[in-house]
Amino acid sequence: MDYETIATLVEALVPTAKEAFNEAVTLPGLRAASAAVLGKDGAINPILKSLGELNADQRQDLGRRINEAVDEIHKAFEIVFKAISRRIEDSEQEASFKGTVDDALFWKMRASKFEKALRTIAVMLNPSLEGCDYDPAQAAVNEVRHMRDSRPL
Repeated sequence: MDYETIATLVEALVPTAKEAFNEAVTLPGLRAASAAVLGKDGAINPILKSLGELNADQRQDLGRRINEAVDEIHKAFEIVFKAISRRIEDSEQEASFKGTVDDALFWKMRASKFEKALRTIAVMLNPSLEGCDYDPAQAAVNEVRHMRDSRPL
């Protein structure tokens, strides 16, 4: 390959890599896209092999351009890697939040059953409480509500 052909391939390397990275949806897909560009059998390998056909000045110039392109590709990889990782993290947090909401509903139902049981026990222990405005069991009920509401989600 001649100098101009190799230079054109080097210039096309970064946009091609960025496009492949942006199409990746998962981390394994992103790694596969990276390998397709920078891996042993990737797009960069024939370019590197063809450098030996050039004179020293051309090799030095294209070597610098290749290094710059590889640095830019690594930066693009990191950006997409972080974006996919954040998306995974967000979906895990969403699932965790759903679990937290389910836990809160569970404890709310348990507390309401507990409140009914406390009232029943208080009336059984002291039948005079049944018609009273002041319910001594209410203190226990309030404590249960306080514990339920102050429980970290």
